[in-house]
Amino acid sequence: AAFIRDPRRILDIGCGYGIPSAWLLELFPCATVCGLDPDEERVRIARHALGSRGEVRTGKAPQLDELPGEADTALVLDVIHMLSDEEFIKTLDILKAKLVPDGRIVIRTTIPADGSRSWMGRLEEFRLKIHRLKPHYRTVAGIQAFIIAAGFYMEEVQQDGPGSEEFWFIARTSP
Repeated sequence: AAFIRDPRRILDIGCGYGIPSAWLLELFPCATVCGLDPDEERVRIARHALGSRGEVRTGKAPQLDELPGEADTALVLDVIHMLSDEEFIKTLDILKAKLVPDGRIVIRTTIPADGSRSWMGRLEEFRLKIHRLKPHYRTVAGIQAFIIAAGFYMEEVQQDGPGSEEFWFIARTSP
């Protein structure tokens, strides 16, 4: 929540069961959410969790054209490692167009540490392998370069904690 500033309309790309969105709706009573996830069961549960303050659609990045515009916040949590560079660029471009001036994008992703992976990292790679998906891991500098190339202004990059493989990227649509 420290990365969010009084949102009114949130786009949650890869919303899963809607847990982060439901939490933000509790913290920000005036907000609404439009979520997107490719898994029908997750969409069903997220719709229930968000209730009348949320809308959840079946789909995945970068097919975001049908999402509403005029959002002030976009969440892209634990998604970009499943997108090729081309899909990531297209996703950022569409979200830039969907966000209002001074809108904010919040991205959380895994950047594997050198050497052995954490057990969560190994579990995610196994899950992707089962679904015949190849992870697309990037460096901090590489992710920042994509975000800036899409026209966003970097605000902050934060690691979850020392040794963590999870990183947060926060950017705005205007300086």
